[in-house]
Amino acid sequence: MSLIIGGAWLALCTFNGAMRLTNLLEEPEIHEKDLPPVGEAVIVRCPTFQCLAYRGRTNQWWDANDGRELKEVLEVIYRFGR
Repeated sequence: MSLIIGGAWLALCTFNGAMRLTNLLEEPEIHEKDLPPVGEAVIVRCPTFQCLAYRGRTNQWWDANDGRELKEVLEVIYRFGR
């Protein structure tokens, strides 16, 4: 669900069972402590799409479906089993 509040595009997201509002135009910071282990499948948000991805050994991100490198991962939005 998306809505506009005060001129910002917001989305209602569920993360670890908790609902939260996410500003779709704001670029969140990914902190090292928040990164999943190398090879763990997660759902990430890129500028124009979301997909299942994993992090490589040199911190690059890879699309889990077709193996292409993801250049602009903005946020890890879901980690399975947490």
